[in-house]
Amino acid sequence: MNGSPVPAPRNSATFRAGCADAVDASISGGENNQALGAAASVSGGNVNTAQGTFAAWAAGGYDNVSNGSSTAAVGGQHNDATGDNALVAGGNENQATTGQSAVTGGDSNTASGDGAAVSGGASNTASGQDAAVSGGTSNTASGQDTAVSGGTSNTASGQDTAVSGGTSNTASGDDGTVSGGSTNQATGSFASVSAGGSNMAGGPYSSVAGGAHNNAEDQASSVAGGDINSTTANYAAISGGYQGAASGVWSSIAGGYDNAAEGELTSVLGGEGNTIASTANYSAILGGSFNTLTGDCTTLPAYQNLC
Repeated sequence: MNGSPVPAPRNSATFRAGCADAVDASISGGENNQALGAAASVSGGNVNTAQGTFAAWAAGGYDNVSNGSSTAAVGGQHNDATGDNALVAGGNENQATTGQSAVTGGDSNTASGDGAAVSGGASNTASGQDAAVSGGTSNTASGQDTAVSGGTSNTASGQDTAVSGGTSNTASGDDGTVSGGSTNQATGSFASVSAGGSNMAGGPYSSVAGGAHNNAEDQASSVAGGDINSTTANYAAISGGYQGAASGVWSSIAGGYDNAAEGELTSVLGGEGNTIASTANYSAILGGSFNTLTGDCTTLPAYQNLC
């Protein structure tokens, strides 16, 4: 009717002064949406904003923001895609803040490294360049080309590191990996921890396969399992047992309790309280209890005790 006030549109397509392509903005449905950048578009939903330039797109959902060149916020609620070419697809309170970053679903996730991605889960952060978190809770991929595949409170911080799952695990040495377990650490370059709890692979190329409280501290040293075992020399190895210490180069302990192999190329196969001293290279104790070897090239059979 003539003289009646015209209702204000629920959607608005507006631009900053000086934008030559203002006519390219579009809103397709929904309500209380805004397209504020050149060639920006909003496709439905409620209280969504596309304010970046050149094909910024907010598609559905509630209170989503697409604010960067060629960004997209698709579905979900309270999501922000603010880096150029960034994407947030669904979920709640997710953020993709740098170039080519992406968050696909989940809750309170952040992709803040260039090319970083978070795929679901909650409170996860991918802050390294090309880093990725694939689900879980409170995980962080902060090094370049790092990955956390799930679990809780895991961190991949060295370059090219990976944590596959578990709880409170850390891969901080470049190219290090932790496959699972709890409170495990791969701190050496190319070091690995496969499972167990409170294990550490600290030497380059060192490994701990499982068990608890085991440490592989030197280059290419390894602990396969057991509890409170440590390798502190290059290429030293412990297969299992309790409280074993292999401190000689190429030394080994197969099992047993409180055994020590201190000399080069020495071996303790089992038993309790056996020690091959650092002066006894190329020697072996096959078993028994509380034996000590101090000379080179000596073998003590399992049935013989030197007490």
